[in-house]
Amino acid sequence: MDLIDNSTSSTSHDLMTTEEEINYQEDCRYDGTHDLHIKIFYIGVFAFSIAIISFIFNSFLTIVFQLNRNLRVTATYYFQILAIFDVFMAFNYVALMVVPVYFDNFQILWLYNIFNYYVVFLLTEGNVSIFCSVLLLVMATAERCFLNLPGCHEIWISKFMKNNRRLITVIVISVSILYKGMTYYELVNIEKENCTDWEKYELSLSSLATNPTYNFWFMFLTRNIFDRILPFILLIIMNFIIVRQLKKDSVKSFQKIQENSYLPNWNRTSHKKMIKDATRALVAIVSVNILCQAPQVFLTTWEIINKASLESNELRTFYSYANDTLSILYLVSSALRLPIYLSSNRPIRVASKSTIQKIFPSCFVKKRLIENNNNDTKGIVISHIGNGIKNDNKNGDEIVLLPDLPTHDSPGSDETQCDIFLPSPIGKNDGMPTIVRNTGKNLFFKDMSKNSSSQLFV
Repeated sequence: MDLIDNSTSSTSHDLMTTEEEINYQEDCRYDGTHDLHIKIFYIGVFAFSIAIISFIFNSFLTIVFQLNRNLRVTATYYFQILAIFDVFMAFNYVALMVVPVYFDNFQILWLYNIFNYYVVFLLTEGNVSIFCSVLLLVMATAERCFLNLPGCHEIWISKFMKNNRRLITVIVISVSILYKGMTYYELVNIEKENCTDWEKYELSLSSLATNPTYNFWFMFLTRNIFDRILPFILLIIMNFIIVRQLKKDSVKSFQKIQENSYLPNWNRTSHKKMIKDATRALVAIVSVNILCQAPQVFLTTWEIINKASLESNELRTFYSYANDTLSILYLVSSALRLPIYLSSNRPIRVASKSTIQKIFPSCFVKKRLIENNNNDTKGIVISHIGNGIKNDNKNGDEIVLLPDLPTHDSPGSDETQCDIFLPSPIGKNDGMPTIVRNTGKNLFFKDMSKNSSSQLFV
């Protein structure tokens, strides 16, 4: 009996030991980056380049807004905050997506250990930045929509949004932190005491995130509606309204100018170009949102319905590349903001040129001297005379060169004149009153009373 009992006990012990070894081997594993030989180029080179471009573009935009106060007292104030968050998004992408590819490819263990210390925090901060960027874009578009609709600029919500941009920004940031900050409690980075080196850490969902009720109603349904679907629909509607109203106002302005004053053919092209620029901005914004949100909603829906199929051997590669591509699309959208602003927003375009001249003054000194000596150069001085705001120190002259202003011969006169048509009137709350003065020897500005003058109020 003793032999049999000992034998049975020994056999049971061996089986338990074998099971523990199997469990140990299953727990201590590191999957790493799949298709590393491809993703080192797709993410490590291609996506990393886009992230660098986005970082540079949005850092430049941030500097532009800091050096040009006029942009911070108009609806473009939101674009400054948006650029700051886009800088964070570019940095987060490098830290969360590019770094893992590099430490897997080059086997950098110390970088892997650092990554595990910040991964949960940066994932949370990245989600907050993305949602905050979406809300800021909606707020900026909503304010512009109210200002363009007839009668809507006098309602209380329009006045509130126009006069409380900083308060709205604080509210947006606070809501984003409270709403997307839950990501921090949905992820857990498990440290395995029995494992070492690459197998020591494992990032997984927390017990809160695996709760079926919380997972479906909050993580899937609520977030897909408020993060992607609702902002997407609102931006389409509001941009459509803005472009439609802009076209109507342009037609009315064109008819009034044509009835009351001389209008050369080039101005007809200028008005058409203004409408085309606004339409191009609308198409760009809508296209970027479609690329960023629609595929994400589709993939998330698939995950909820049948995630096992995505993780199968047949679709695992597709699932991996789909997630990588969605992340890159967010980078592309943030990198395209500067080109969109430059093509459709003249104040930002002029301020960007002025900022480059301030940052690299030595590169423009010789060019400016040559242009000032050229009779065809239309150099002007913009004098800021204040906007009634207390402690307003923005007084003084700022030289701006306008080399592309079209000219025409005035009927019955030997003089060559230049017509300036502003795309929209400047209200006292939208920017500071400005005097535009000719800096050349020959005056090319004429006031409406036909008296020679070197100043023009804008």
